[in-house]
Amino acid sequence: MHNIGRGAGSDDGTQIFSSTFATPDPNEPDHCGLAGGATYWYAYQPPAEGTLILDTLGSNYDTLLAVYTYNPPFRGYADLIPIACENDSAGNNGAARLELAAPKSRLFLVVVDGIHGARGIVHLNYRFDTNRPRSCPH
Repeated sequence: MHNIGRGAGSDDGTQIFSSTFATPDPNEPDHCGLAGGATYWYAYQPPAEGTLILDTLGSNYDTLLAVYTYNPPFRGYADLIPIACENDSAGNNGAARLELAAPKSRLFLVVVDGIHGARGIVHLNYRFDTNRPRSCPH
């Protein structure tokens, strides 16, 4: 598990990585109900109340994004609470984009996966906006 964001005032950025050797855990769920196979998990805790915007624009293959949360303690996949899931809304080579309300008190688990096991270079772009009204996940 990796982390995105670095604290208040600096939670905008991009994680660029290769998913060439990514593999899913055999017990993890199919994200968005789609067959994946090149899973990377990230943890994110908002520094304040706001809106989290995620996308995979710039990635060189078809990606999906899924966001989960849980009520501690986390014991396994059965504890995951799906918040949002998206595939292809950002266009450009199958990039995904999500925007969700992010209360400070919640820990989120962000999943980037390749459709049907696709792999390549991922650009996980994230922005946290405290000035934007919180909206329902979509």
